[in-house]
Amino acid sequence: MRLSALALAMWGFVIWGFALGGVIEVRCKDHHGVVETPVMVDLSKSGEVASGTARLILVEEGTAKRIAAQVIAEPARVLCFVMPPRVSAGGVRRFRITDDRPGPAGFAFDDSDPDRITVKEADRKVFSFVRGGILKPGVPGRYRRACYLDPVCDLDGAVLTDDFPRDHFHHRGLSWAWPRLEYVGKHYDMWTIGPLHQRFKQVLGREAGPVCAVLRIADEWAIKDTVAVDERIEFCVWHAGEAGRVIDVFLTLTALKDPVTFGGQLDQSKGYGGFNVRFAPRRDTVVFGPNGRQPGVVNRVQMAWSDLSGRFVQGSDRISGLAIFDSPSNPGFPNGWCNRSYGYLNPAWPGLDTHELVRGKPLRLRYRVWIHRGDAVTGKAVQAQKVFIDPPEAKIVSGK
Repeated sequence: MRLSALALAMWGFVIWGFALGGVIEVRCKDHHGVVETPVMVDLSKSGEVASGTARLILVEEGTAKRIAAQVIAEPARVLCFVMPPRVSAGGVRRFRITDDRPGPAGFAFDDSDPDRITVKEADRKVFSFVRGGILKPGVPGRYRRACYLDPVCDLDGAVLTDDFPRDHFHHRGLSWAWPRLEYVGKHYDMWTIGPLHQRFKQVLGREAGPVCAVLRIADEWAIKDTVAVDERIEFCVWHAGEAGRVIDVFLTLTALKDPVTFGGQLDQSKGYGGFNVRFAPRRDTVVFGPNGRQPGVVNRVQMAWSDLSGRFVQGSDRISGLAIFDSPSNPGFPNGWCNRSYGYLNPAWPGLDTHELVRGKPLRLRYRVWIHRGDAVTGKAVQAQKVFIDPPEAKIVSGK
């Protein structure tokens, strides 16, 4: 299993020459020292990594702290680790590569449910990818669906997402779909799950280690035996820190023959459609964004990110939340959001406009999900979003 060339290119990290005893030098800005920061670096030009090496230990210079690192070996070798926060922000941080024996693997995949692929860290569920066409008892058969994440859990295992909620049977965990589609002269609604729907095809690859779990999926947009779009999804789930956990999502959509045109909801100019999350029932909901607390209904408000938090566990006062970060590389950024305090976040693109997906021109979208303890402020959503749009620079330097 490996991250695609697309995913690597979008990280913006550079690394040269790799060897045990070498040093990873990370050039940081102030926001890189506030929250745990994912670091992913390309090792494809290095010939010094032993074949099959998957797990390493780094030690930051000036400390004795051991930090897990993970190497993904094929086809483009990648080293990744989660850089811990520190009191003195900014400057250059140096991490020596050791041959210390690493600890437990951390992440694992669970295939015991034939309809789901579940990612766990230390035996605690992170999320499940729904691959089988599932239906909740008592829900009309037209709402049977696949190809989304549910449940998505917080750092302590509480479920954050909802599926088949009674007020909107078509809402489904963390998903991506559009209400307006046109294909070979006919109109469809993938949002509410119609004849043109998402269908699981195969697992392209997966790998789990102490730092991250990577899952690559091939789906298709299909009408019976006709396949209109090839959909590739890549998830990279990072080790949870004290403040939060990162889940990176890469979507690639390719029209196979005829063009497919899609857009957001026109009714009342809401514009919803695309990447979205429906939250589980909770108490004391707060929706937050770059300008602070948001009203209960938001339509087409341009933002780079948005967050929802609340008390998800009945009888507990513990607060947790989830933020979506829109990528500056996405078309339309910053996009207009459609949010609801009943439990819904959506960086809606293309909104009231449309996008034509044509053969030979894949559409690539990227989002980061930040799952955190506490509300958006306590969970450091602002700082985590800055890390996403402005990651640190890293390289291998001599160990001498």
